[in-house]
Amino acid sequence: MAGREDSNSSKRTPQVWSASYAGVEVYQLLYNNTAVMLRRKDSYVNVTQILKCAQYDKPQRTRFLEREIHTGQHEKIQGGYGKYQGTWVPLSRAVALARELNIYESLRPLFEHNPGPGNMTPTAPKSLEAMTKRKVDGSEGSRSAKVKRRSK
Repeated sequence: MAGREDSNSSKRTPQVWSASYAGVEVYQLLYNNTAVMLRRKDSYVNVTQILKCAQYDKPQRTRFLEREIHTGQHEKIQGGYGKYQGTWVPLSRAVALARELNIYESLRPLFEHNPGPGNMTPTAPKSLEAMTKRKVDGSEGSRSAKVKRRSK
């Protein structure tokens, strides 16, 4: 998987959007039908979404996360909004992983996004939300998220 070329790097620059999940502000970028999120308060990135973008299937993602990610600094979000769930890592680790998986160039607009004072990042349109929404039980968002922080 890591040898795949970044096929979207020659296309137009993807849009970075602003969104909020249960009061948590994020920036997100849509790549391979997956909204990759960067949390605004601490610049943590959802690495589970990066693995989805690199087309790792569920067993591959689980194995990779257990072997490569859960041994270092990370935060697991379980419950709550489906799109927000997953394993979150510091930006530097997410950038290194995206480079390793050859998808860095496609995700670079998100990694380098810095709107600056007075510049607003547009809010994700409802069409983006609908396109990436994955309802688990029809009541997505009604549950509270469980956070597990790990640091080594």
